[in-house]
Amino acid sequence: MNSESYIKQALEQLRNNNNARIYTSQELQNNDKNKKRLLNSAKVIGQGIEAGNVIGLIDISLFHDGKEGTVFTGTDAYVRESFAEVIHINLENFDDIGYNQTVVVNEKGKEKKSYHLSFTEDGVLKEYTSGADSTGMAYKLTAKILSDFNSVVKDIKSTEQDITLGELGEDAVLAYLKVVYRYLKADGKIEH
Repeated sequence: MNSESYIKQALEQLRNNNNARIYTSQELQNNDKNKKRLLNSAKVIGQGIEAGNVIGLIDISLFHDGKEGTVFTGTDAYVRESFAEVIHINLENFDDIGYNQTVVVNEKGKEKKSYHLSFTEDGVLKEYTSGADSTGMAYKLTAKILSDFNSVVKDIKSTEQDITLGELGEDAVLAYLKVVYRYLKADGKIEH
């Protein structure tokens, strides 16, 4: 299985999640609000990657605008929480991803939760900690998606995810053909 297929399938299996909104590339291109989410996620979480390479998004942002969470391409994952550094996971060079949650109770009996994401990349252990519940959810879902990645995926690749003209519907195809017709007519290639 290739990396893009694996990630899309894994995202589909996480669909019913109350704490995060999960999108595949097709859903991110199906209306203006989702397209804005796609552009935001590529620019902010993905640090300026091409929006067409995004194959999935775990959106944990308060306003569901695609500015916090996890962005997946076929070769990379990017995780971002508010006002924090983006975590980049190179899918070609990582191993042993893990997630855990710790709870510390202070002397007044109040719980303080911490969320931890760790993975090995090029033989170096990388560990990240957050106290935000939403980021903990992004860490947890990212680790869940990538936990079996290395044992299942045989081909790591990233391709453009743009929708084909046929997928846009009959009205879009007709509008496209009108534009092409007018262009050819103005260029003198068609007479009539």
